[in-house]
Amino acid sequence: MYGLWKFGKHNSTTSFMIMLIVLIDAAFFTKAEIGSDIKAAGTKASSLYAMSISNDSFGFAVGTDGVIIEFVNGHWYFIDSPTLNSLHGIHLTNETHGFAVGLSGTILQFNGMLWEVYNNSAIKHLFDVSLVEGVFGFAVGDDLYMYDGESWDVVEEAISGRAIELYSRDFGIIIDGPWSYIYNGSGWQRLIIDPIWRFEIDLCDVDVINDSVAFATGLDICIGGVVYKFQDREWSVMHYIEGGVPTSISMLNETMGLIVGYDANGKGVIWKYEGTSWNRQEVPDVGSLRKVQMLGQDRAFAVGDNCTILKFDGFSWMIEDILEDQMYPLITTPYQEPTIVLPNVPVTVYVNVTDAESGVREVILSYKTNESLTWANVTMAKSAANTYTGEIPGFLNGTNVEYKIVAYDRAKNIATNDNQGSNYIYIVIPEFSSGLMLLLAFLLLTLIFVYTKRKMYNVHLK
Repeated sequence: MYGLWKFGKHNSTTSFMIMLIVLIDAAFFTKAEIGSDIKAAGTKASSLYAMSISNDSFGFAVGTDGVIIEFVNGHWYFIDSPTLNSLHGIHLTNETHGFAVGLSGTILQFNGMLWEVYNNSAIKHLFDVSLVEGVFGFAVGDDLYMYDGESWDVVEEAISGRAIELYSRDFGIIIDGPWSYIYNGSGWQRLIIDPIWRFEIDLCDVDVINDSVAFATGLDICIGGVVYKFQDREWSVMHYIEGGVPTSISMLNETMGLIVGYDANGKGVIWKYEGTSWNRQEVPDVGSLRKVQMLGQDRAFAVGDNCTILKFDGFSWMIEDILEDQMYPLITTPYQEPTIVLPNVPVTVYVNVTDAESGVREVILSYKTNESLTWANVTMAKSAANTYTGEIPGFLNGTNVEYKIVAYDRAKNIATNDNQGSNYIYIVIPEFSSGLMLLLAFLLLTLIFVYTKRKMYNVHLK
């Protein structure tokens, strides 16, 4: 009965149109997205495929040609990217750690200041990544890779997928068209989404909300958009979505969520769920939307084609501006310990560095001596909120040491504090010998004795 209703809901013309939409957007639903039209990273022509916001004020969106856009202090900024490969997945565990993955096995790591290419053995495309506790996770695409806190290594099972979401070390789900893979803490178990209509189901995204419930969305080719719910270790149809093709789902809980996608004209579409049905929302005129993240009942973001970023404030969806960071980092006057430097004693330099827009990427302590014509560079470590420390090695007596501070933000702006061209300078002084120290101590005691006797004599005269 279910099967007869399913095929009879639409006529053949409608089914053909839905299949045509799928073919038009094949670049999204196939696993091998190989683009011939290469654009410069960091342009508004790029498409954004994924985002991760770790709190209400910090996160990133990534997309074609390695574009990375940072969200900080309520604004979005283009920042420097170490790759031109398209990035399809990203997960931040906090403001100082995260990974992004993409085509040709690309894995980038965020260290709190900048994104770096992570050395790995992956050579095939990766489409999504999910982490728990910052030291355990998986990346999925044409293959499945596991992160153990130190390295990414391929998992033995031949598992592929388009989306992954881990809830804990003991539960997670991978979605790959008509198939899902359920993680139980020790391995992945394959589970078909819909045994009856397996050839019509093409799911593309999943959101796990607790240790037993998840939601997935995508296409039922014969009907249109569909939402499946995972509960009691099996999948069931939750709702059908009208008016477009879903691409991403984000659930706040079992009764509230968002889905984004696109319609037959390639325009962005958003549906909202509030416990009964998925209702299409009024959104600005934008291109296809690729990813959504719901942070609360009145706060959400969606990203998509042409570097589109939409923000929901509880009442409406608005287009977010992406800014070009043109402000330089601000470097305060550094200070050193010790201030009086003896031979062969290292010097620790402290400095406060801030950047009000894209954020500090790297701080360099640059130094040289009177015996060297070149500057040596030390990457300073972040030791507090805005404080960075670096060490200059010890030198021989009489060495003249000069140093300055160079700071980069994530948009490649550079600032230098060189004490207005004079640099910061100290001279290594000789240590006092033990004999000289005894002589100085004797002289000091003699002066104290004479002063005391003179004071007592003056008191006696009075």
